[in-house]
Amino acid sequence: MASHVPFVHTIEDCRQLRAHYLDSKIIRISLEAAATVARHLPREERVGRWLDPGFDGYHKTVSGKKGSIPDYIRTFDTDNVMGNAELLRRPQIDAVRPVVDRALGACMKLAPSWLTVPQLPVIDDTSRNQLNCTLARATHDWKSRCEFRGLFVLPLIFTHKDQLKGRTQWGPKLEVVKKCYHEATANAVWVVDSTLDDKEWHDPFRKRFDALIRFHQDLKDKLPPKTTVVAGPYWGMNLVLWARGLCDYPAVSLGSGYRYYLAGGFHQAGKVRVALPPLRRCAITAQPLRAWLERALQDLDPDDRAFKEFANLRDRFDLLMNRDAARDQVAGSYKVWFDKIASVPAAGRALALYQDLSSAYVLGKHLKSLPRSGQATLRPEKVAEHLMLSCL
Repeated sequence: MASHVPFVHTIEDCRQLRAHYLDSKIIRISLEAAATVARHLPREERVGRWLDPGFDGYHKTVSGKKGSIPDYIRTFDTDNVMGNAELLRRPQIDAVRPVVDRALGACMKLAPSWLTVPQLPVIDDTSRNQLNCTLARATHDWKSRCEFRGLFVLPLIFTHKDQLKGRTQWGPKLEVVKKCYHEATANAVWVVDSTLDDKEWHDPFRKRFDALIRFHQDLKDKLPPKTTVVAGPYWGMNLVLWARGLCDYPAVSLGSGYRYYLAGGFHQAGKVRVALPPLRRCAITAQPLRAWLERALQDLDPDDRAFKEFANLRDRFDLLMNRDAARDQVAGSYKVWFDKIASVPAAGRALALYQDLSSAYVLGKHLKSLPRSGQATLRPEKVAEHLMLSCL
């Protein structure tokens, strides 16, 4: 079975899962999405399930920010216990234990192989540390009573880019992670920077990529050697971390997003995008892209594989203006990319990914700039270039 972990949120995700990712060992489902997707999932005998109760949905409310308690949280925290400011200051296990019990009990209805330890996301200060440790202890207590035999995953969800700026910022966080990991008797960690959207290149990303790699190296040193690590979802850095042996499972999206959004939020659908496989990046599906493809074909040798792939995109362009068709194209293209690197023995994957991205970089350097896409770079090679430089 493949080592990717698809993140399933919607019925459309289930369709893409069935079309491209049925070789997954495990899929991740949030409790928030469970009621919607449950009957559309493959049988648990075929693909394992990782259930997440979605305690990151408390992020805004416990921070005193504007936002109501999401409906799915009300199913296990009917009295808004976790919204009590006093609990944040002086956590009491007797107060949080019933909430943890109901949340994990709700997850058990989908027969999970993995469960996420209830935790609040990372913030800049230390105000959540004690509560997270208390939640970890309550999780251990539930595990002891329910005799859950699967994997417990400690989530480490970063909410600001500066939290991964350097060891000064993340060093103290790792000490708390280590404590919560042992309190919960966890077997795995899941790490994601919820602010990183690396499918389009922005100038600060070079330093952020380097820092993310150093963080994963420090995390690996801090936790027991056999700890399972999941990273992402991202567009490319999940694959870089996996190819370098810094995570066991790259988390992947299913045709859209390619980043992590905190639970309980409203996510507006973005612009329709297609993958440009020879460049290892995406582009907005609009008429200017059609014209760019025509120009690229003039600059390429007809015998070049990139020519054939761009020609296929041009010929299917009207179809790919449809959001569902575009999602399927992105999901399928991404799976082909993953499988190419996965076919290489583990020891050679970092070099294989470097060479793959190098080819995309060289191709992009010879092509005209892409049509404008918000504030992202127009140069075709930039996404591949800086992912490539992170590989070795």
